[in-house]
Amino acid sequence: MIDQIDDEDVTCREIESEAFLETYALSDEYHDFEEETRTVVTDVPCCKVAFIEEECSYCSARLSDVRVVGDAPESMDEYRRLLYDVYEWFFDDPRSHDRFSLSGGITAEGRNMQLVITSNLKDVVEYARDDAEMAVGKQSREEIWTKVLGPEYADAD
Repeated sequence: MIDQIDDEDVTCREIESEAFLETYALSDEYHDFEEETRTVVTDVPCCKVAFIEEECSYCSARLSDVRVVGDAPESMDEYRRLLYDVYEWFFDDPRSHDRFSLSGGITAEGRNMQLVITSNLKDVVEYARDDAEMAVGKQSREEIWTKVLGPEYADAD
């Protein structure tokens, strides 16, 4: 067993320091995560959003991922639907997650587009979980779109 990491091919099986493992517990660099479950959150024409739970094949580390697979939304209506579907799903099932990831054609978009989508999804999930935990009731589509996208996009066609 090793206590310091200086080799790129080291896996979680060879790391002795629990503090190191806790610090990097969810890094793909040290674990061999395999998909355990996949739940589709929304399926809009451009892409799917799924909640994926993975477990390391070497140890008991688990990872929860909100993954967008497909292309970037082609219209504001499509994007607003995607955001509100994600909000509703996490309101109804306020699970925690460890990361957001993008795959498919959406990764070919510019870095700015990727950051905007990821940031908007993080906001939507946070609003949903907060609303569910505080038992304030589900917000309307327009309220969520206004908070996330701004008032100019809340009812845009």
